[in-house]
Amino acid sequence: MARRWTPLILRALHGGPVRYCLLAENLEQISERMLLQRLREMKDAGLVVRNVFPDDQPARVEYGLTEKGESLAKVVGVLERWAEQWIPATATATATR
Repeated sequence: MARRWTPLILRALHGGPVRYCLLAENLEQISERMLLQRLREMKDAGLVVRNVFPDDQPARVEYGLTEKGESLAKVVGVLERWAEQWIPATATATATR
C-alpha cells in the first residue's frame, strides 16, 4: 500500500471521519480521480471505511480509518517526525521537484 498520496490521505483521515468534499478540499494537490482511486484501493486493503448517508440531500459520503488504517497512520506519523528531525527542509524541497 506504499503508493503515492497514501500518507497524505492517512494524515487527513487520522483525526476522524471526514466528508468527501472536505477531504478533497484539504488535499487539493491530488486530482479528484486520483483521490477516488486511492480511497478505493485503501478501502480494498482494509485501511479505510466509506460511509454513505443517503437520507441527507444530497447524499453525504464520509471516509474514516479502520483500526488497521489508524495503526498505519501512527507509523507514518513517526516517519514524518523522523524526517523533520533528520532531513533538512532544503533537501526535501529539492527532492519533491
